[in-house]
Amino acid sequence: MIKNKIGITLLSALLLSGCSAFGDRNITTQTVKVQVPVLYTPTPPVLIRPDLAIHELPSNARNNYAQIARHYKITVIQLLNYVEQLEIVLDDYKLISETLDKTGVLINDGIEVKVD
Repeated sequence: MIKNKIGITLLSALLLSGCSAFGDRNITTQTVKVQVPVLYTPTPPVLIRPDLAIHELPSNARNNYAQIARHYKITVIQLLNYVEQLEIVLDDYKLISETLDKTGVLINDGIEVKVD
């Protein structure tokens, strides 16, 4: 059994080394600049969620519909302002994305980056 394993190992070694007997191959290496996308996005700003006015409605005002309506109106205004802040942040990231799509970025290690 051991003789068979040694024989198979020697035979496979001879067959594998025989592949290199067909002559020298001219293998050369060269450095090529490769264009790769470099995606950079800054850290998003911290947006604080508003404390909604509807949550501050006193429990004794459940039947005071004018006060409920006032709190709902303030809440809607707060949410609209918050959404506008989120849209401003998204517009900034959209501008960054469009800029990366149109221009290349050259980084210091010699790799030219161009996104087409």
